[in-house]
Amino acid sequence: MTLEHCSGDACASFASESGCPKRRWPIKPVLIGATSAAWSEGNTTFRCSISVCSPTPSAFRPTSCSSSPTISKSGRREHVEDERTRQVRQHILRQIERDQNELMRLSPPLDWVGRVRQTAEVFVPRIVASAGRLLQHVESSLNSPTMVRAIWLEVKKQLEGSRLVTDMDNALEQEEQLLSVITGDTVSKLIADFLCKAYPDLAQNNRSTYPDLYFSTTDYSPLPKRKRGLAVGPALRGGRPTSVPDGVEIKSNRGIRIRVDSHHDHQGLHLALTFDHDEDRWRAHDLYLAYLAKADYRRAERNTTATTEKFSFGHAPFISVVTGRVETGLLEEVT
Repeated sequence: MTLEHCSGDACASFASESGCPKRRWPIKPVLIGATSAAWSEGNTTFRCSISVCSPTPSAFRPTSCSSSPTISKSGRREHVEDERTRQVRQHILRQIERDQNELMRLSPPLDWVGRVRQTAEVFVPRIVASAGRLLQHVESSLNSPTMVRAIWLEVKKQLEGSRLVTDMDNALEQEEQLLSVITGDTVSKLIADFLCKAYPDLAQNNRSTYPDLYFSTTDYSPLPKRKRGLAVGPALRGGRPTSVPDGVEIKSNRGIRIRVDSHHDHQGLHLALTFDHDEDRWRAHDLYLAYLAKADYRRAERNTTATTEKFSFGHAPFISVVTGRVETGLLEEVT
């Protein structure tokens, strides 16, 4: 799923017939070109070329487009929903249907059931179609410092004795301390940036405001402005919607199963990515989607009356966007 950067014999070694042993799925790299660099120091010009390898497309579990063109009886070109999109869509719509009574109680009354369904109808095909590219983007972004270091190892050979070598080594060492504290917030930001770039009608919310994403084409003008003392509920904060159920919240955590703590039991679509770090590389495991109702949260007991109320949710409500399956324990059920 990510770029491997190597040169010389390293490239040949990486491309073994058995595939890369460090990958979750066996792959063979493909040489996609070379990265070259040139720079000057005094009267001397240095050049360096770094071979860049990339896994074949089959390194990902297939994430086909959400629809394919067909010809209707009327002669118009239409789109037929693929099986995985259908599975994810039905899973989400069933969850919304089970929570419709609670959605109807939200104030102000803005047909929240219809708005949430519309969000699902638009977002599900998009996320199914882009899941593979999104996972690749997250992995390659998290592993980009490794790429920089691989290039630098080649470049510094041409700069032996230069002060630049010491300065660069020190800078990379300091940067590594920051990289060691990469958290789910970092990954969630990568996901949000990717989706907003791919789909311009998606907008990012203010930091620490639920939900992370909302559709800029949706009319939120009837919502009241957030004021101190106002109960938690749909409102406008800084001109943007807060606590609305018709957006998309992004969560991520290390491991292969979803385990998330939150400050509120918000209703709405939740997109979750699982990732981990092993053998000196970051791995993006899978991408999941669920509509969470208040009943899907577990309330944590307060230690004191002064502590903030906490909630958490787990893996059970989610369906894999990549496989179209709901994972229950060690078993998987096709919805």
